[in-house]
Amino acid sequence: MSKRRSLGAVLRQWPWLVLALATVFFATHYVVAYFFAAMDTETVVLAVFYHDIVEMGHPGSDWQWGGFSDLFPNVTTFFIWNFLCRDGLMALQLNMVFLFFSWLAASAGLAFVLKRPNKLSLCSIFLFLWITLICNFGLPREWGLYLPNPILQPVYHSGAALLCLVSLTVLISQLSGIRTLGFWSLFALVFLGGVSDALFFIVFLIPAWVTVVALTVVFPRRWNTYLGLALNLTLAGVAAHFLGPFCFPAPLAMDSYTHFDLGAARASLNTLWGELVDPTQHLLVFFVVLDILVVLGGIVGFVCLYFRRKKHPASPLIFGLMAFCSTAVFVDWAGAILTGDYQGTVDKRYLVVALVLPLFVIIFALHSVVLWRPWLEKILAVAVAAFAIAVAFIPQSPSGEYEDMKATIPFLKAVMKEHHIEAGFSDYWRSNLIGVLSQWTLQLPAVSGDGTINHWFNSLEWYGKGHPVREAPHFRLLYMPDPQIKTHFGEPDQIVYTSNQEAIWLYSDARSIRYNPFFGSISNTFLDDAHTVLIKASDLASETGKTQQNSRIAVAGQDNEGYLTRGPFISLAPAHYRVTFHYAYLAAPAADKLAVYDLLDRTGSAENASDATPLPYPGAGPQVFTHDVTVKQRGQTFEMRIYFRDSGTLRIDSLAVTYLGP
Repeated sequence: MSKRRSLGAVLRQWPWLVLALATVFFATHYVVAYFFAAMDTETVVLAVFYHDIVEMGHPGSDWQWGGFSDLFPNVTTFFIWNFLCRDGLMALQLNMVFLFFSWLAASAGLAFVLKRPNKLSLCSIFLFLWITLICNFGLPREWGLYLPNPILQPVYHSGAALLCLVSLTVLISQLSGIRTLGFWSLFALVFLGGVSDALFFIVFLIPAWVTVVALTVVFPRRWNTYLGLALNLTLAGVAAHFLGPFCFPAPLAMDSYTHFDLGAARASLNTLWGELVDPTQHLLVFFVVLDILVVLGGIVGFVCLYFRRKKHPASPLIFGLMAFCSTAVFVDWAGAILTGDYQGTVDKRYLVVALVLPLFVIIFALHSVVLWRPWLEKILAVAVAAFAIAVAFIPQSPSGEYEDMKATIPFLKAVMKEHHIEAGFSDYWRSNLIGVLSQWTLQLPAVSGDGTINHWFNSLEWYGKGHPVREAPHFRLLYMPDPQIKTHFGEPDQIVYTSNQEAIWLYSDARSIRYNPFFGSISNTFLDDAHTVLIKASDLASETGKTQQNSRIAVAGQDNEGYLTRGPFISLAPAHYRVTFHYAYLAAPAADKLAVYDLLDRTGSAENASDATPLPYPGAGPQVFTHDVTVKQRGQTFEMRIYFRDSGTLRIDSLAVTYLGP
C-alpha cells in the first residue's frame, strides 16, 4: 500500500517531470549545437588554458588572461569536466550545459527564497526566458531583435552574472534574519565572485551595500541584522580585492572598472546613442527603456515605502529585491559607460546583469497579478515543455570559423610536412581554434599585424620562451598574415593558398622567425648571438621621404617635415639596451634645424615621448648615433624615431637595438 501511495504521489507531480525531461532534452540537443554555432577563438579559450597549464605544465605567469577571469564557476567547473573526460571539446560542451542548468537553478532558487506561490508556473516562465535568450543568437540581424547575450560563454563575464544571481538569492534569504549557513555562504560567494571577476564588485557588491543601507532606513528595527550583512559584504569584498591576484594562476588586472575617462565616456555615450537610433536595434531600445523604468521604479518605490512604512509596512524581501535590481542596473550601465568600456555590440558582455535583472522584475510583477489555478499551471508547464522540445529541433549550422578551420587544418599540416616546417604563426581569431580542433597536433601562435606577439589568451611558452636562443623554434609559416607584416619580417620566400584562397607565407630556414628572450619579442633579423636586432630603414614606418634601396632619404624642399623613420614598435623586457642609428647627411642642414631623435613608449593607450636629441652633423659621410635606454617595467612598446626638419638631405640606413644586460 505504501508503495502505491508513493507512486501515486510521484505521478501527481507529472507536470514537473514533463518540464524536467523537456529541459534535459533541450540542453543535450540545442545547447550542444549552440556551442558549435557560436564557436570562435574565445569560446575555446578554457580548453587552451587547461592544455597549457595542466597538460603541458607551462607557468601561468607567462599567460595573458586579461582584465577578467571568470575563475568561478566557469574555469573551475571546466577544469573538473576536462579532468574527467580528458577531451577539451567535450568538456566545453559539458560546461555550457552546466551553465544552462545553473541559470535555471539560480532563477528557481530566487523564486523559492521569495516564498512565491505557484512555483510550477514560475519555473516554467523562467525556462521559457532562458530558452528565448539563448535562441536570440540565431535570429536574423535585420529583424532588429538580435542582442548578444553571452550567458553561456566561458569568458564573457557570464560567471560574474551567474554568481550575482546566486549571491542575490542568498542575500535575500538573510534579510528576514541571519542564519549561520546562509551568512557564511554569502561570504564565500562574494569572495569567490570578487577573485573571479572585477565586474562582480560593480554588479553585486555595490548594489548589495546600497540595498542593506536602504533596508536600514526603511526598517530601522532590524538594524543589527543589516549591520551584520554590511560587515559580511565589506570583509569578503576587501579580502577578494587584495587576494584576487594570488588566487588565479595567470596575472589579473583587478582595476578594470575603477578608472574614469571623460573622453572615453563621451565616446561610449555616442556609441550607445548611435545604436539606439539604429533601425536594426529594436531589442536594445526595449531593454534600455526597461532599465530606465526599473531604476525610476526603485527610486519611487523607496520614497513611497519610506513615508508609508508605519501604516503599510512592506516585506523586506520584496523591497530588498526591488532596491537591488534598480541599483544593479544603474551601476552596471554606469560602470560600462564611465570607464569607456562600452564600445559597441560585443560590449554587451559588460551588461549581462543590466539586461537580465529587469526581466526578473517583470516576471515577478506579472506573476503576482495572474490568478493561478492548478490546471492553468499544468497547461503552462506542458506548453513550455513543448516549446523547449520544438526549439531543440531547430537546425543550427556550425560557425564559419569552425568549418573553415576543420577544412584548413589538414592543408596546413600537409604544407608544413612538405616544406619541413616545424612551427608557424597565425592571427588571433584562428590561433586557438587551430590548436583545439587539431587536438594540439598543430599549434600556430598569434601575431599582430605589425609583427609583434599577440599576447592575449595565450602563453609566451608558445613562442619559444624558456628555450635557449639557439634551440628556440624556427617559425617559418604565416597563415593569413596582415600584408603590413612584411615591414617586420620582410617579403616571404613563397606564398601558397588554401582552397578558400587564404594566403600562407613561407620563409626559408635562414630567414626563420625566432623568439628572443633578451627583447621579449620575435624577429628574423637578430645578430650577435641574438643580442642585437637589426632593422633596415626601408622596413621602418615613415611619414616623409622615400625609399632608396635599404635606406630612407628626405630632401629639403622636396619632402615635408615629419618622421623619416618610426619603429620598430618593439616590446622590451626590463633591462639595459643601446639604440644605434646608421645615417648620413648628404647635404648640410642648418645648425638650428638638425634632425631630432626621440624615444616613444606606449603603455596601453598612454604615450610618452622622451630623450629628444639632435642628430649630430660632424661632416659628410656615414655617421653613427647611439642612445642607451633602460626599461623598468613590462608591457611597454617602443618606437625610436627620427624627425626630419626640412633642412639638408638626410639618409637613414639602419636601426639596431642591442641588449646590454639586466
